[in-house]
Amino acid sequence: MDSTLLFGMGALLISIVLAQSVALFRKAWKQGLAIGMDRGVLQNVVKSSAIFSIVPSIPIVIGLVTMVPLLGIALPWIRLSVIGAVQYELFAADAAAKAAGLTSLSEGLSASAFASAAWIMTLSIIGGLILVIFFLRKYMNRIEAFHKKNARLAEIVIAALFMGLVSTIGAQQVARGKMYLVALLLSMGFMAIFGVLVRKFKWLESFALPISMLATLIVVYILVV
Repeated sequence: MDSTLLFGMGALLISIVLAQSVALFRKAWKQGLAIGMDRGVLQNVVKSSAIFSIVPSIPIVIGLVTMVPLLGIALPWIRLSVIGAVQYELFAADAAAKAAGLTSLSEGLSASAFASAAWIMTLSIIGGLILVIFFLRKYMNRIEAFHKKNARLAEIVIAALFMGLVSTIGAQQVARGKMYLVALLLSMGFMAIFGVLVRKFKWLESFALPISMLATLIVVYILVV
């Protein structure tokens, strides 16, 4: 799981991502100066962006820590550093584990099961990229037309699609029961509390997800220990 080859692949991918970030940053900085933006304003934008990018990154770090005992360090590092979400990654890896005859990832993956999990996690996410390249424009045009025809119904349908995805993941925790169900209910409770607080304090919106995740992990850890 943590071979030199995998770490080398991870280092290469991260280097590419960092190089793209630096190149785009330099291009944006030059363009800002070219259109007459004050250098001080640009510096403030960079500082605020850096600060507010930390909070959304916390769930990713938590996801990485969650995946390490199951899939090692290298593969989660690669997956969550490019395109991926811990919910999807664990879902795909768990499917590979069950196909290999295991009841769950926690039983420990053999070499072949780990390879299958890596392929499933990688190839499945590529499908989304291909769909975006060839069908996103047509999809967005139809969504826009649908929204103009019946805005309220369009919002309901889109929300239903999203909730269907969330329910699919949540149903697994309900089926497993015990602490999985407790963790699901706790996270729902914390997010519900933040949903109320965000109405009065808009700045809390960016902190709702990471704090809810951390609070749930802490409470579950206390209950387990």
